[in-house]
Amino acid sequence: MTGKIFRSCFLVGLAVMILCTGLFVAVMASQYEEEVYQQLQEELAYVKHGMEESGQAYLTGLRTTQRLTWVDTDGTVLYDDEADAGALPNHADRPEIRQAMDTGEGEIVRTSDTFNMNTFYYALRLDDGTVLRLAVDARSISSGFLAAVPVLL
Repeated sequence: MTGKIFRSCFLVGLAVMILCTGLFVAVMASQYEEEVYQQLQEELAYVKHGMEESGQAYLTGLRTTQRLTWVDTDGTVLYDDEADAGALPNHADRPEIRQAMDTGEGEIVRTSDTFNMNTFYYALRLDDGTVLRLAVDARSISSGFLAAVPVLL
């Protein structure tokens, strides 16, 4: 009888702990996503101002931890700080680029199942119609939850 009560209490406690951990990870992931987009928006506003003042020369001296891409009005990549712009495919079909061309700004999260990572993209249209885009990688919510499992055990 005592064993049944102990086992029931243990299972209820374990279920509550797993549920609370899942809820905590979900809330923190949502908060983190908001902070990432706010950071990308602020940084891209500075880059936009620099581009409008100095043009492409501003990009060559810029150092950032995020990936920066500059896209022409037809989707041709004019600049990328991590790859050869001429070797990159046309970006006109990318959702964040299309949104930025239509509304002035665009954002999207792409998930890599292979690496269990999310890439956050934020794009902003310049006055000349070209688009600047910043991207940053972050762990997915599932990897955050899996990281909490050893602590639970």
